[in-house]
Amino acid sequence: MAHRLVEVDVQRVVLDHRRKAYVVLGERVGHRILPIPIGLNEASAIVLALRNEQVARPLTHDLMANMIRELDAEVRSVVVVEYKDEIFHARLDVSCDGDSHSVDARPSDAIALALRLQSRIFVDDGVLSAAGTTTEDADRWAGAHQHEREREIEQFRDLLSDLNLDPGE
Repeated sequence: MAHRLVEVDVQRVVLDHRRKAYVVLGERVGHRILPIPIGLNEASAIVLALRNEQVARPLTHDLMANMIRELDAEVRSVVVVEYKDEIFHARLDVSCDGDSHSVDARPSDAIALALRLQSRIFVDDGVLSAAGTTTEDADRWAGAHQHEREREIEQFRDLLSDLNLDPGE
């Protein structure tokens, strides 16, 4: 049974006090959001793409984007398709040489790639209903972390520095 797909944007990346990262997707039309737990490296890759910052050497997601461009392929969309056992699953909908392909992916990697290629991002409505929340609840959720915001920013800068991802290099 096909579910309705809801187009979303990346609203923000949040690093909490336990050094856990989340990418927060928000409906383009509506008030629901979907915080997805992600790794720190993926958080760095997403933040760099959101800021349109380049690093001295291509990161994995940059390499993938470059390969897709060189092969004259296109990531038509990224879809968060399932939430099962507290794990999110995604797919890349890719076209190449007139053929369509569906590629299994972790949401964090798919989102990092979509941002680099300006691809559309969708969430299955069933996933959004099961694991999402409202923007009002999200504001309370983010507010709970607000007192640590400056510390998070400093930790994130330290992480980028530790990973040699200082965009100033």
